[in-house]
Amino acid sequence: MTDQPRVQANLRLRAADGTPLATDVYLPATDTPVPAVVTRTCYGRGAHLAEGLGWARHGFAYVVQDVRGRYDSGGTWCPYRGERSDGAATAGWITGQPWSDGRLVPLGGSYAAYTAYALTLSTPDSVAALVSQVPAMGPHRVKFDPGGVLRLAEHANWWLEHAEASTSRPGLLARHPDVLDRLPVSGLAEHFWPRLPGWWPAVRPWTVPGEPPPPEAVTDAELAAVAVPTLHVGGWHDLLVTETLHHWRTIPGATLRIGPWGHDLAPLGGVLVDWIRAALTGQVRPDVVGLLGEDGWRTDPVWPEPVEWLSGGVRRFTHDPLRPFPSTVAGADRRALDARDDAARYRGPALARPLVLLGSPRVRLDAHTSAAGTDWIAKLVHRRADGGAVELASGMVVAGPGRGEHTVELSPAGVRLPAGSALELHVTSADFPNLARNLGTGEDRYTGTAVAVAEQTVHSVAVELPILEDA
Repeated sequence: MTDQPRVQANLRLRAADGTPLATDVYLPATDTPVPAVVTRTCYGRGAHLAEGLGWARHGFAYVVQDVRGRYDSGGTWCPYRGERSDGAATAGWITGQPWSDGRLVPLGGSYAAYTAYALTLSTPDSVAALVSQVPAMGPHRVKFDPGGVLRLAEHANWWLEHAEASTSRPGLLARHPDVLDRLPVSGLAEHFWPRLPGWWPAVRPWTVPGEPPPPEAVTDAELAAVAVPTLHVGGWHDLLVTETLHHWRTIPGATLRIGPWGHDLAPLGGVLVDWIRAALTGQVRPDVVGLLGEDGWRTDPVWPEPVEWLSGGVRRFTHDPLRPFPSTVAGADRRALDARDDAARYRGPALARPLVLLGSPRVRLDAHTSAAGTDWIAKLVHRRADGGAVELASGMVVAGPGRGEHTVELSPAGVRLPAGSALELHVTSADFPNLARNLGTGEDRYTGTAVAVAEQTVHSVAVELPILEDA
C-alpha cells in the first residue's frame, strides 16, 4: 500500500574512521523532506521496530542505530567513548539524505539519552530539539550515589548483562547468588561466570573523591549552553530521577514530564509526538507531573522548599558489615525489615488529612559511631494504614570516627499520602547491595577485607519535607 511506511534496514553508515555503523531507517509515505528522530542505542536497534513504524506513520523519519561495537555495528564498544564522533557522522549522513529536511531530534533513554546529548553537542546546528529519558550520563554519575559511594548492585548487574560483549546477557546477575557478599569489592569479577576484566577499571577512578569526569562526559556548562527545546522524562522510582531533574533545571527553557514509573517508562509515544511537533513549530509546552498515589497530572506545579516536619532524640543500634541492613526494590513493601534491630526509627503522627510532597526531603543528623568510619543512610518511609511500608526517598553521607553533625539530602519524591497513614525516618549504616559497604575499619571499602562491628548512636534527627499542600 502506498500509505505504508518505507523501511531501509540493515544499512551501514561509515564513522569518521571507516567503522560501519548498522542503521535502520523508517520513512513516512511522502516525497516531501521531513524531520528525523534519531536513536543511537547499545541495546539492539531491532527492539525499536514498532517505534520506528509509529514515527513514520506520524510523518517523521526515524533513524535507529547500533552504537559502535554493539550488535551489528563494527568496532569495539567502549562505553561513553567515541559517541560524539560517531553521532556527528550519523548526523552528517542523515542531513545529506533526500528525505531529510535537515532537522534532527535526538531521542533516547538511559544510555541512548547520553548518545542523544553526544550527537546534539557535536552537531548543534543540525539539531532542532532533544528528548532525554531517564538519562544514564556516564560511570562517574550512574554508578555512584550522590553521596559518593558505588552503586554496587547496579554496576554489577549492568556490567554482567551488557558490557564487554557485542550483545547483551539478560538476567546474568541472578545466576550469581551471593556474589556481591564477597570481599574485596574490587575482586568480584574473579567470581563472575563471564570473563569481565573491565568491571573494576570502569569505575575505579571515581572511587577516589575529587577525580575529574571521563573525557567525553557531558558537563553542566554544556547542558546550560543547549539552545534548542528539550524534553526531560523521568520516573519517581527511577534510580536516575535526580539526574533527570538536574538536566531539567540546568538547560534553559527545558520541559519536564515525570510520573509514577521506574527506569522502564510507561508507553509515551503520543506524548512525545505532540511535544516534538510543538517544539518544531516554536510552541512551548508546560511541565507535567504525575504523583505517586494520585490519579491525573499536575501542570507547572510549584516546587516548595523543605520545612521541618519531624524530629526525634536518642536511638542506638549495632551495625555489623557482615550482616548489613538490606536494600529493597523501589516501590516494594519493606515491612519485613521492621524486625531488624540495626536501625534507628522515628515515626510521625498519623496524617489527619492528605499530604503532598514534591521535591527533595532533607535530614539533619547528629550521630556517633564507635568505628573508624561509617555510613549514615537515611530513608523516608511511608507507613500505610494497613501496616505496609514503602520507601519514598533516600540519601547517605560518609562519616569519620566519633560524633558529628551531618546534612543528608534525600532523593526527590513526588507523592500524595492519604489520611490515616504516617511518615517514618529510618536511619541505618548500610543499604546493601545497593551501595558498597563501609567496612568500619578505616580501610578502603573497595579493596579491604577486614570489617569492624560498630556501636551507633543517633543523638538527634530533624526531617525537612517539601510540602506542596497538606489539605
